[in-house]
Amino acid sequence: MPQLIALMALLLAGCAVTAPTQPTGKGDRETQSHPWMNLAAPAAGERIGGELEVRGQARGQWFFEASFPLELVTTDGETLLRKPVTAQDEWMTTDFVPFAATISLPSVDRPTEATLILHRANPSDLPKNDASIRIPVTLVPATFAD
Repeated sequence: MPQLIALMALLLAGCAVTAPTQPTGKGDRETQSHPWMNLAAPAAGERIGGELEVRGQARGQWFFEASFPLELVTTDGETLLRKPVTAQDEWMTTDFVPFAATISLPSVDRPTEATLILHRANPSDLPKNDASIRIPVTLVPATFAD
């Protein structure tokens, strides 16, 4: 009986639930926050055209050499642009670091659903270090942007 209790204790210890220590890539689109990032702009579902300001705060580990990649992709999977987003303060920290980028958007002649993807910088290319935050947006002709 003591052996059975010891075995059960070991099995239960191996099943302990812990919070993930790596980003999941699944941010809360309503609050625009994520354990690794607080996004101030753009808002999910925003209609954008002409220029786009991307700004917020991300944990220092999201950056490499003070930047991380941003990508804009249509629902068809076409990559419209890739640009770096730059830290506005010291990035070698575990704290939140402000970032900002102003991006000239490709012109469209009609509303186009797209996703803005903020990728965690991953110079190692190791899959375990990949993470991203996706924000749905609608590209509109510049004269119709909000």
